[in-house]
Amino acid sequence: LHANIVKMRNWNITVSDVYCMPYGVNDEVDLTGCKFPNATRLSPTSGSTYCKKLNLTNVKMPELLTIDYFQTAQNLEEIVWDGFEAPKLEDVNHAFFNLKYLKNPLDFLKVINWKNIKNMNWLFAHTPINDAVALEHIDAPNLVNVDGMFLDSQITSLTINDFNAPNLTNFMNSEQDQNRNPNGMVRNIKVTNFYAPKSTIDLTSYGTMFDNATENIEYSNLTIKKFENDTGFQSLKSLKNLNLSNINASEGIFMPVCGYKCPLLEKIDVSNIKNIKYYSNAYATVLVNRLGGDSPKLTSIVGLDTWDTSDITCMYGIFKNCNVITNLDMLKNWDVSNSETLLD
Repeated sequence: LHANIVKMRNWNITVSDVYCMPYGVNDEVDLTGCKFPNATRLSPTSGSTYCKKLNLTNVKMPELLTIDYFQTAQNLEEIVWDGFEAPKLEDVNHAFFNLKYLKNPLDFLKVINWKNIKNMNWLFAHTPINDAVALEHIDAPNLVNVDGMFLDSQITSLTINDFNAPNLTNFMNSEQDQNRNPNGMVRNIKVTNFYAPKSTIDLTSYGTMFDNATENIEYSNLTIKKFENDTGFQSLKSLKNLNLSNINASEGIFMPVCGYKCPLLEKIDVSNIKNIKYYSNAYATVLVNRLGGDSPKLTSIVGLDTWDTSDITCMYGIFKNCNVITNLDMLKNWDVSNSETLLD
């Protein structure tokens, strides 16, 4: 097939697999109003395609389960999803990965049925979004994996609010390549009212989307399995506010470094953190190391009085180079009975 535009409107086609962008089409495939009553799989094509636009307006796919990786559609600029229906869709793993020219990737999130989605890992990875992302008021009882969903996608902010995913095991723990973007993109990150009791949030330096543009980070009101931060909250040049309050992690919270060497950081909130396991090395169980250290504009650390420190065996270096701690009254409820090394 060799054509610039292919229009197949209002067709009713009984197939199991839909190859929606045939080889040889240069500009557009228009499937407006088509019905595929038995199709379980949507794929661009079995070979390379140069197509720039795919119109799926009012396409009905009642049995669709999987959208394949659109890797063969490297010239794709636009997908029209208006009225698209696929209520049983569950797997979109890598679906829109590395599509450098796609202008409207987030439109896809408006048409999916969150109640049936299971796998969204690397969904938009390496596809430039250049916009804010908000996932709010979502009930996703079958969702299991969203790891790397926005990996290196150049989003400007991320908001996840009122998100219910009781079976989620892999959260967005690989959202940035190992080398942080030196110029920065992500200004605000807010994850709040997040219920995913099987999920681990791992915020190590090699598994975050934080970069040198990030001004505000909030992870609050979380019910999760584990919260880990190796060196994820240090050396962020634009960070002003860090909120890690009301985190309930059944298998513990590990934060060996927090707010270290952030020159613009003004406030840290660590109120009502439940089940802190702290950081264990070969020698001791230690509390947060260098909390707010070498952050000259830091004026407030809220919530230290709510911490249970009874399991801590080493408190060395907690407030190393942290000038904001001028009154130790906030620590008067700390249990230091098991600590061999006190504050230094």
